[in-house]
Amino acid sequence: MVAKGIGENEPFVIMKKDGRLKEGDVLTEKYIKKIKFKKNKEKANQYNRRTSFKVISNERLLDKVVFEDLFNNSINTLKIDQVKSENNNSNFIWKVSNKAAHSLQLSYNGTTSGIININPNSSKSITLQPGLYKVIVVHSVDEKLTTPFSGSYTFKKGYEAENNYFIEFSDLNEK
Repeated sequence: MVAKGIGENEPFVIMKKDGRLKEGDVLTEKYIKKIKFKKNKEKANQYNRRTSFKVISNERLLDKVVFEDLFNNSINTLKIDQVKSENNNSNFIWKVSNKAAHSLQLSYNGTTSGIININPNSSKSITLQPGLYKVIVVHSVDEKLTTPFSGSYTFKKGYEAENNYFIEFSDLNEK
């Protein structure tokens, strides 16, 4: 999410009558200066003094300290084999399939960072800018995380990978 202070450059347009301010009024500086009563003038200025938020990604970001702690306490055997893509000019494309009956959380930190949640028995295609990344993959079972797997990779432009993840349970009491 990106916040942007706007007002003078992009005057507010009244959407619903509010006191003296009518629907469709454009609150330019010139318009506000013509308002006679201080109360109405201040109301118009308040409408114009606003911050607009724009969602630039639906991916959540992990705090860097939390990410590094999770990465350092994971099993560093995650394997991502990159192959040349048919589209040599594209960013790195990673198709991830969750073959388990539990949610999969994929976190990455590098040129770009984010968290992707993949529902059970479904897939997502992730496009990443080329560069060095640390990646963590972990399943969530009964709202608890399994042991995470991780690795560091340099994802290349014009390459892709396809990975399937699943949970394999073993009976620790067996000898």
